[in-house]
Amino acid sequence: MAATPAFYRGRNVMFEIEPAYLESFLPKRGQTLPIRLEIPLAQLPTGKYTCQIKLIMVDQTGRRFGFQRADMQIWPSQTAPATQAPADAPPAPRPSGS
Repeated sequence: MAATPAFYRGRNVMFEIEPAYLESFLPKRGQTLPIRLEIPLAQLPTGKYTCQIKLIMVDQTGRRFGFQRADMQIWPSQTAPATQAPADAPPAPRPSGS
């Protein structure tokens, strides 16, 4: 089985990665396959997307597909601004030396 994530805006595919192949079932969980995907969201512009995970299963009878969709929002990264003293602040004390 393989899983392929894709990000859509309307009908346009904005980003898609190669399939991640799933090989082993979770112990004591029946036919449960874990899916772990790493998606570099920094490559997508901020905005609203529909994320679709497509599952592809190939067996003796052929290929079968299933998918799940969810709406999501990518926000701009927030870095902490550098702290700066106000322009009218007194200078910082200097260390005393010998």
